[in-house]
Amino acid sequence: MAIQYSKVVCSILLSLLAVILFLRNRREERKLCMVAMILSCIGDIFMTDVLKLGSAGTVPGAAFFILAHIVYAVCFFRAGKRNRCRILNNGFTAGVCLTVSAAALLTILMLAKTGRVQAMYVPILGYLAFVGLNLITQFSYSFNRKGSFYFLPAAMTLFLISDFLVFLPMLAVVQESVIYDLVIWMFYLPAQLLIILFNSPASKKVMNK
Repeated sequence: MAIQYSKVVCSILLSLLAVILFLRNRREERKLCMVAMILSCIGDIFMTDVLKLGSAGTVPGAAFFILAHIVYAVCFFRAGKRNRCRILNNGFTAGVCLTVSAAALLTILMLAKTGRVQAMYVPILGYLAFVGLNLITQFSYSFNRKGSFYFLPAAMTLFLISDFLVFLPMLAVVQESVIYDLVIWMFYLPAQLLIILFNSPASKKVMNK
């Protein structure tokens, strides 16, 4: 249980960092990423079961994560519109290909391991659609802005990997364990950190300090 509390503490610290960066520079990207990180933190609280809700915490936890992905997507879509970025570009194409590939690989692994479609398969694909929306939006935006914004595709790739690993036990492809859970967070925490730091031009100041 100490590990679960440690993960929640890390999530809270990331939320505080997002708040601090927004207070230093009140750009819309900072504000929306702060909101998304706070929503993710609430999702972590439910999903890590520090509230001792058991499986009852899965649905609200997933709901908060979906909201976070939507807010992230809105953030970078609005930023792209404001900066007159083209939505359909190489980043958009790469994001779509990566998302579709993840869904296809997930399906192949599930069928190869279990031989049948698991009950969670359709809900997971639905959740993956929101992850993909976030990923595609950030890929598209970063390929327009370039520079330090290339950290965003790296962040979303890590994000996709962390969620992909979360899905595998749900589809009976692998067994959950403490080590497996820690591996997931090795991808998840850097993903959130990179998005918080590199969501606006102000992040260059942070990077140079």
